[in-house]
Amino acid sequence: MMVMTALLILLITEPGVPVVALLFEITSAFGTCGMSLGITSDLSIIGKSIIMVLMFIGRVGLISFLYTLGGKTNKRPYSYPKERVIIG
Repeated sequence: MMVMTALLILLITEPGVPVVALLFEITSAFGTCGMSLGITSDLSIIGKSIIMVLMFIGRVGLISFLYTLGGKTNKRPYSYPKERVIIG
């Protein structure tokens, strides 16, 4: 889903770049395999930003990335007792 969304955004922002080349760059970024066709330097700022975000999400993992964006954690309705124990 993310790859297809990124492809649609890059197709709109990068006219004149072949679809196969864009798809290759996007899947390579998301898979963090390090392969490129050399068109990354020719992309606009928006295109480079999308590629960077895909690289980061691919490296960290989608579940971990969404967990960090999830917001605050719920406070537990219990607490552990605190006591200073004197030994000796």
